[in-house]
Amino acid sequence: MKFDDVYIVDAGQPETEFIRRAYINLARNSYSPNVLKGTFGPVESGVMQVTGTKAHVDTSYKYDRIIYVTGTVMTTERQRYGRSYRDVQVPKQAQLPQHIPETGRTSGDVEGCVLNLKSFTEVDNPASYLFYLNYNIPDMQRCTKRRPDKDFPNLTLTDEAYERSTRTACDIVNSMAALPDEYDNISFDPTYYVKQVTCYIVPFYSATYTLGSKTYAAKGFACGDPNVWNECPAGINNVSIDQEAEKKSGVKIVQYLFPVLTWAMYILAIVLSICIGVSVFWTFVLSFGLYLIGLIAYMVACSRFNSYADSMQPRWASTMTQALNVLFATLSMEPLSSKETLEFTSVDFKSMKQAPKRTFHTIRNYSLCALIVQIISLLVVLFVAASILA
Repeated sequence: MKFDDVYIVDAGQPETEFIRRAYINLARNSYSPNVLKGTFGPVESGVMQVTGTKAHVDTSYKYDRIIYVTGTVMTTERQRYGRSYRDVQVPKQAQLPQHIPETGRTSGDVEGCVLNLKSFTEVDNPASYLFYLNYNIPDMQRCTKRRPDKDFPNLTLTDEAYERSTRTACDIVNSMAALPDEYDNISFDPTYYVKQVTCYIVPFYSATYTLGSKTYAAKGFACGDPNVWNECPAGINNVSIDQEAEKKSGVKIVQYLFPVLTWAMYILAIVLSICIGVSVFWTFVLSFGLYLIGLIAYMVACSRFNSYADSMQPRWASTMTQALNVLFATLSMEPLSSKETLEFTSVDFKSMKQAPKRTFHTIRNYSLCALIVQIISLLVVLFVAASILA
């Protein structure tokens, strides 16, 4: 298959912008500014062939719209009958979902863009490429038109790229479907006719980043919006939010130290009661009082953990942006813009902070276990003392 037109896309992004974007990506995917201590090698320039299929797509679709109505359902409850319990079915009011079949139709003239390759496995991160291409290539203005039969006689459109580009065009129109907030069982039936198949010769940058003894690849298109897909170091000079918060708050030390000290003081109190004749009751009061002190210390440490973990995101954003600005100054680059800085302040750390959610469960478990063991040990001591006196 042959292309109808060929366009050579001009490089709109300089090499320095590519390196700048790569450094920002490294910083956004690391906890420590130490990740910026590596160096980029020479930037290599190349091109990629992009297949753009302009088509008119007409899609009909079916789906089930979900609405909720008040109805009665039977639920199982455990009820007492005399000295036994039985599971009985009882009616209960609830909001029940109902599926209402509906149909729709949408159409449009779109252009689906994919790499002119036989398989996506020939490149890294194809999903990012696909997203970038379909949001940038159709709007490219800095292009030079060439004749495919004269200037590029050996340029061939692969069947796989043609199929993927038409499917992408259909997916774009499918995404225009007017759907309710809640729906299920959706299916599309697109029909299309191709108007034009274009080949874009797109400039492409690649470089390697060296940190320590390891190297990481960075790639990106040299046109359109700033874009870089680069490998980020994992486990190099990075600290997780849980580890950092536990280290600063001392929660781990208190968590493991106060139960040990509590049992040590309890054993010491038992020895003193035997040797000196201290009342067993006051021995228990002393040891349990020491336990309560340890428990309060643990709760304070957990509170510090939560506060430190909550403040990590703004401190991380400030540390990383400052490190980047210092690095950019040494490379004679402009400091971070307000838009670039916002990429750091908008990062959500909630998914990383898991330990605080376990705090109250841990306190409860320590409290119950220690209390039960101490009561059992007190009963044993009283039983032994009563046996000796008898």
